[in-house]
Formats: sequence, structure tokens, C-alpha cells
Amino acid sequence: MDKKNDDKIDENEIGKYFPFEHVVQQTMEIYEELLGLKITKIECEAWEPEVTCYLVNDEDSDELIGEFYLDVFKREGKQEAAFASEIMRKSQVGPSKMKAISYMYSNFEKTGTVWHAQVVTFFHEFGHVMHQVLSKSKYARLSGSSCETDFGELPSQMLENWVWNKDIVKRLSHHHETGAQIPDDLLEKKLARRTGRD
Repeated sequence: MDKKNDDKIDENEIGKYFPFEHVVQQTMEIYEELLGLKITKIECEAWEPEVTCYLVNDEDSDELIGEFYLDVFKREGKQEAAFASEIMRKSQVGPSKMKAISYMYSNFEKTGTVWHAQVVTFFHEFGHVMHQVLSKSKYARLSGSSCETDFGELPSQMLENWVWNKDIVKRLSHHHETGAQIPDDLLEKKLARRTGRD
């Protein structure tokens, strides 16, 4: 990892505050709070041993809404890409009233830290997973990402803005050695870069 924009912002230094596992855990907790959900990791058999599986329940009623898989780590022969897709689309009609099953695909290192831009990527793609799982379309063929491209991107693009909120960024941060949150001066420089205040 070696990335510097200029002498004002050292992305490598910022990256030390984002251990990937912490980012994943906090992202799920933030989405739980935003959307009124309970996300539970479960044991499962998937296409690769490192793929993890989760159930999504309504926080208040405990009703099972759907499930998703995270296939997020690099491995030999794996395509370099980041996206979310559906294994099964939700339907509210028919005898089974199918629950949605989604998965997220990316190429993060199994251990170590990530740049803030990669935190944005994870938060964005996880937004697609939530869009797919929480969709309430009557018919499966209209559910989740089966919509116009612009609208398919809209929920994730709105949700990724949280990763530019000072309080959220601090919550997502956890120095890989000390456990400290990202300091205000370093964070302010990063946030100023986005708004053009630097």
C-alpha cells in the first residue's frame, strides 16, 4: 500500500486506521441502525471456504427478510472486480413467497488495512446488497437490481455518502496497532479534499 495525493494528505497514513475486518463489522452495524435490521452471521457451505453467510431479519418483528453472502477476499484466479448481485430475487406472490438471496464480490486482502476509497467501495456495494435483500416488489422479475440502471445505483450512491460523515468515519476507524480512532486533523484534511476546501 503506497498512495499519496500530495504533501497535505497521506492516504497510507489514513489507511492505517481502517482494518478491513473492523470496517466490515461497523458497516453492518451502521446499516442495521439505519434500516432497522438485525444481521446475523451463520454457518454455511458456500462455493469457497472463506465466503461468509448472513441472515437479515427485521429488528422489531424478527421476521426473516433474506440472506446474503460475502465473497470479498482475494484468491488466485479470482476476477478483479467489485459488485453485488442476486442469487434469488424476492417475490411477494406465489406459494413460496421467495426471500431474496444476494452476494457481494470483491478483492480485499484477508488481513490488513484498506484505503478510505476502499471503505467507500465496500459501503457502496453493501448498499446494493441491502437494496436487493430489502426490495418489496411484488414480482421477482422486478425485484432488487432488476430495474433501470440509474435507479439501481441510486440507493448505494446515497448510502455511500455516510462514509464522508465525520462521525461515521471515526466510527469506521480503528488504528491497526493502537485501536485509536482517526484524529480530527487528519480526518478534516480528508473531508476537505472532497468538498474542495483544502
